[in-house]
Amino acid sequence: DNLDIKTIDSTVIIAVGAQGSFTISTDGGATFRQKSLAYSETFTRFEIDEGQRIIIRNSRGERRISNDLGNTWIYERLAFEAPLRGFKDWRNNSMMIDTLGGVFTMPFNSVEYFYQTLPEKRIANGLELVENEVLIPSSGGKLFVAPLPSPGSNAPWQYVVNPGAASLNQY
Repeated sequence: DNLDIKTIDSTVIIAVGAQGSFTISTDGGATFRQKSLAYSETFTRFEIDEGQRIIIRNSRGERRISNDLGNTWIYERLAFEAPLRGFKDWRNNSMMIDTLGGVFTMPFNSVEYFYQTLPEKRIANGLELVENEVLIPSSGGKLFVAPLPSPGSNAPWQYVVNPGAASLNQY
């Protein structure tokens, strides 16, 4: 079963799913090759970053990263377990939300995830990483918006360190 599908351009189509399934077409869907990543896990979603980097997530939030359209993979284990709800990876920034109101972030300038809860015990309903911001819709109709650090910056995400920081806007 395929659980997520995306296109890179008009020629490359990729799907991931159960039992380590990774399916790719490089000719616009005329033919597909199924590759097994030799994992018995389920891949729930994936992202395609700049430079055609593929980042697959399993149900535990662990990442499988390929820089060559799935020919070779880097395996990233997490040092923690959580009931994860959603994941996003963009420009070497990584973010996960759990079902308890937790937000895990790994900025591009870090090798570890930081954890925080949203203000007022809100529960994140989703997340999106866009050009320079993180958008987190939450329970109670709130939307949290925080800036992403720029590649030239060594500053951590302020909302990770201090949820009440001025850089975390609530709408």
